[in-house]
Amino acid sequence: MIQWLLDFMRKAKTALGRCPSRPDPVHNHDVVKLLKQIIMNQQELAAGIKNLTAQQGKIAKEQSDRFDVLTAKIKALEDAINAGEVLPEVTTAFTELQTAAQALDDAIPDAPTT
Repeated sequence: MIQWLLDFMRKAKTALGRCPSRPDPVHNHDVVKLLKQIIMNQQELAAGIKNLTAQQGKIAKEQSDRFDVLTAKIKALEDAINAGEVLPEVTTAFTELQTAAQALDDAIPDAPTT
């Protein structure tokens, strides 16, 4: 019986020696490399999010500044109309502009105030 077992082990070892060895699909250095890549991608993503947030703030400020300028110009025109310094056609055009601006304002939801 022992001879049979030894013979079987010898044959198994020979058979295993003939099989091509398979490399381990994932080695520790591969895992570390992937983790570093994931961390770098997340850092790049975080930087990108910060840049987009800053850009959004810049856009909001620019839009606010533009609206402030337009509001001032409309106010100056309204003051001129109220002072009677313009033709009736200008008054009519101004009224139409106010109506259009109000319709646009009504269509756009107000930004939440914090």
